[in-house]
Amino acid sequence: MLEEGDSYTASPFAITQEQVRAFGALTGDWNDHNEKAVPPFLQPTAQGFFTLALVARAWEELFFDKSVEVLNEAISKVVFLRQVPIGVAMTPVISVFDVKRAGDGMRVVWRYKLLIPIEEKLKVAVAANIVLRYYAKKHA
Repeated sequence: MLEEGDSYTASPFAITQEQVRAFGALTGDWNDHNEKAVPPFLQPTAQGFFTLALVARAWEELFFDKSVEVLNEAISKVVFLRQVPIGVAMTPVISVFDVKRAGDGMRVVWRYKLLIPIEEKLKVAVAANIVLRYYAKKHA
């Protein structure tokens, strides 16, 4: 059972230049600093929304369960605190902020942090996500 204050850390992963290019091609979210070092950035950096979207990767690693259906209700309070250099490993940390019963399941408010190992673990993005979790009915 999820409890307020529970915290989970996923495996670190690094964003590649190829992934940044693919995200830019798909979304149109592209700037010179995604490809090369452009002042004030000292090296190529990933798109902020791409780093946020990768929280789903951590979610699957930590909470994947075929018996539970998950519906994202909202994402709020997104703050990009720092650019993420391409190739630097990020560590997602997901914490339970609030849990309430909702029908046959629960409504959970999660807090996400993405940490990078530069100058001690710096937060690069934070977000709150409201998720409805309910138990799927098995179909015969």
